Amino acid sequence: MNPRTPDPRAMPMTLASLGWAAGQDGPQRSSVEMVSNNSWNVARVWTSAGSLAAAPTEPQITRILVGVDGTGTLQFGSSTMELGARQMILVAGDEQFSTVNDGIWARCEWKLRSPAIRQDRFTPHYSQIIALQPENYTLITTMTNVLSTSQSIQAGAGAPLLLEALTGVIMASLLDATGQSAGLTPHQAAIIQRASEVIEHRHTDPDFDVTALAEELHLSVRHLRRVYANAEQTPRGAIEARRVMTAQSILSVNPGWYRRSKEEVARAAGFSSIEQMDAAFRRHRIRPGAQTLSTSA
Repeated sequence: MNPRTPDPRAMPMTLASLGWAAGQDGPQRSSVEMVSNNSWNVARVWTSAGSLAAAPTEPQITRILVGVDGTGTLQFGSSTMELGARQMILVAGDEQFSTVNDGIWARCEWKLRSPAIRQDRFTPHYSQIIALQPENYTLITTMTNVLSTSQSIQAGAGAPLLLEALTGVIMASLLDATGQSAGLTPHQAAIIQRASEVIEHRHTDPDFDVTALAEELHLSVRHLRRVYANAEQTPRGAIEARRVMTAQSILSVNPGWYRRSKEEVARAAGFSSIEQMDAAFRRHRIRPGAQTLSTSA
């Protein structure tokens, strides 16, 4: 990866397209070469001296930065750290942070919508500098160089399958750096990813349950539960968590719902009853201000 000679075949991109907002002091020059689909994004980037702010995105997304040349100083609130060559950092999509660099700073930037790298055993390593093993660094930069200049791949039939490969590379890098044993395989991570998409589309249906989810994925309930267990989750818990999020959104974003019944809120979020919604809130330790809602229309 040469930060001074961007590939002329690559489609021109901007820092904004990658989720960055430039500060008042620049950078004055930059190069972004990127390909993406709805579950992954791969880019190679270089910027001249200046500051950037990362625009928050969905919490299910993980931002991955790998230093190639130069040094970027990252700031998370009052915490500051330097990302240099052959180092990696993972950041949750909704985490707010900024960067500043004094000279040319080249790096690989990935965004992955992957439950496998959001496992509880990995999240303590988020927003921390991770030293990469040489073979992992080479694999990440090689994949970035190949993919970021191959625009046709994002429209290809195999593009969705690349999430498994990209996830596997990051998981291997994390496991090697932290000395942990393997948990979710890329194939299992892909199952949970597909399950998340189904849950997203169907969770507001009160009749949608673990059996319906397994049927949609063409899996047995037992196998689906086994896959989720490897991620320290349950499919029932995943469905419930999504319904809780929807109920929270209704109660916090639309004040008009406070004048409606709790039963209507529960139904809109996919719960079969007020009692089921209240029990879910208790399990998630959420107090949504339900006392402002009546129990009848």
